Amino acid sequence: MDTDILRTTTVLDDDFALNQLDEFPEAISMFANSIETLNKDVQCLNTELLEYQNKLQHLKENASNVTFCLYDQTSQQRHIIDSFRSDIQLNSFQRPRSEVNIASYIPKFFLLIIIQQEDNLYIPDDTIFIKIIVDFGDIPKTLLPFVLNLIPGLPTNVQQSIIKQEIDRRAHPQIVKQQ
Repeated sequence: MDTDILRTTTVLDDDFALNQLDEFPEAISMFANSIETLNKDVQCLNTELLEYQNKLQHLKENASNVTFCLYDQTSQQRHIIDSFRSDIQLNSFQRPRSEVNIASYIPKFFLLIIIQQEDNLYIPDDTIFIKIIVDFGDIPKTLLPFVLNLIPGLPTNVQQSIIKQEIDRRAHPQIVKQQ
């Protein structure tokens, strides 16, 4: 009788091992599919990284023009305007590394003496208007006086629409018929 028990145990162990071997290709297939999915994800992330690197390089090469305008609030409209190109290498164009941000680039925007004078043109009734334009290449330099004379209180999207209309108008002037 002992031999029958041994045979039964051996048969059961063999069946269990065969079942495990039948499931093994499924497990390998599942792992292979997971690896394929991970490889596709890595490829997508590498593509995105390359796109971001290209965008960053483009931003470095094509620095934006920044224009400051201190408005003369009288009818004389003697605005003080100064422009410069942004440079992301400078500390003032980077996230502050301490609690103090270092200013740079406009050492002579306007003289302090001008705004300290009584009845100055730029700060009547303790009110100052400064417009800052960060131009990403959309505004022609010849259009800056027009842009700076727009009503500062208009919403940005309205100002952008007016600027676009003026660009289109200047690009396609009406032909005056000669008689």
